[in-house]
Amino acid sequence: LISSTVAVTGSVAASYYEELKHLYPSLTVARSIEELAGALYSFMVERAAENTGGRNCRACGYPNCEEFIRALRIGIAKLTLCPQVSSRVSVHLDGKPLLLNPFVQSMIENTLRGMLSSLKGVGKPRKIEVFISSPPEG
Repeated sequence: LISSTVAVTGSVAASYYEELKHLYPSLTVARSIEELAGALYSFMVERAAENTGGRNCRACGYPNCEEFIRALRIGIAKLTLCPQVSSRVSVHLDGKPLLLNPFVQSMIENTLRGMLSSLKGVGKPRKIEVFISSPPEG
């Protein structure tokens, strides 16, 4: 339970702060909404750092992933700038993710939505999944 706990808040945090910090030094104990918000933001940034993959694509506007994560940590960058972390469109080739910058993501999304919107009864789907397999050789 402790390894998957992000933070302890409320009356438990207030009443048992010292004991919790002593027993679980790496556990975040938030005694105020500001402390909780800060802890959640830090947690989100660290998860984002794991997902950037160090590809250094510069789609975010920063020279490399390390600079982007540094800017995230101090609050001057937005998570949505990184296509690896917050992509709306993903393409996998033989199971491996293909890096798509925001322009290419938008192009693929708009093209698919445009084609599908011309079909009767499709409406406006919230999620579209397309799988394309090569025909068997031979």
